[in-house]
Amino acid sequence: MRFCRTLVATAAVLLLAGVALAAPTATQTAETKSSTSSMTKMKTHHMWGVVDSITDTDLAITHTYKGKTEHMTFKLDPNTKKVGTVDQGTRVEVYYKTENGEHVATEVKAAKSKMKMKM
Repeated sequence: MRFCRTLVATAAVLLLAGVALAAPTATQTAETKSSTSSMTKMKTHHMWGVVDSITDTDLAITHTYKGKTEHMTFKLDPNTKKVGTVDQGTRVEVYYKTENGEHVATEVKAAKSKMKMKM
């Protein structure tokens, strides 16, 4: 009988200790998830390529990846920063983010070399 009381008392203490330790972890996990999701929205990518065409609102480039030629298009807006002269045939580096399934350019940098590439 004495053994049963000791066993029940020990189980109760362990149960309370487990609940006390688990509570801060749940709060911390919720805070971590919210900060991670806001960081995911602001992720910026970059791509090197040669300008196929450029207008006030669109930019199309061609680049080669693993021996295959790929085409990408980007939306340009008034906030898009342009560094250097960006014309057709210019090698550029495009920094972009994805919004609503579209690539939106945040910055377009012309290559430092003055040589234009022909396709």
